[in-house]
Amino acid sequence: GVSHMLPFVVGGGIMIALAFLLDDYTIDPSNFGMNTPVAAFFKTVGNAAFSYMLPILSAYIAMSIADRPGLAVGFAGGVLAMNGTNFAGLAQGDTTGISGGFLAALLAGFVSGYIVEGLKRITEKPASLNGIRPMLIYPLGGMLAIGAVMCGINPVMGVINTAMTDWLNAMGGTSKVLLGAIVAGMMAVDMGGPVNKASYAFGIAALAS
Repeated sequence: GVSHMLPFVVGGGIMIALAFLLDDYTIDPSNFGMNTPVAAFFKTVGNAAFSYMLPILSAYIAMSIADRPGLAVGFAGGVLAMNGTNFAGLAQGDTTGISGGFLAALLAGFVSGYIVEGLKRITEKPASLNGIRPMLIYPLGGMLAIGAVMCGINPVMGVINTAMTDWLNAMGGTSKVLLGAIVAGMMAVDMGGPVNKASYAFGIAALAS
């Protein structure tokens, strides 16, 4: 999942950085990054990639668990995680809430993958379903399930994500060194394994936010 997400982060992030570099802050400080046509081009194209890093992350985590049927379900879960969509908001006609960020997207990917795996097991028989399984049962059943899960837990994920971001921002220089040491330690534990990937993605997500 992380290896699929990285090009979105790197390519999009550099494009956005170039937009700020090439823009004229004095024209309209509140619109910085979009003031000149050249900056607006870089920012818009960069955002097109950068803003979808979370759904891509969850889509490919789901795909690594449940193969191709997991992709669409993971992507849908990731978009809901990114937007912080929840039942309370939907009742008011509001489709976005407090984003659960990277953690919610990570969770959406794993839950989506296991939901689709579960659907595969439940619908193994009868053989007459073979044709409609990948086209109807997996995407529809999977999206129904992940939609309910994410809309239910997004408020909690939003609170956790906000608290984590605030905690990171509150860290002075000394604590940042400590955080760096923790992340480096996590990376060294299992070179290229799950702990390494999680800490690496956490670092990227912290940079992004």
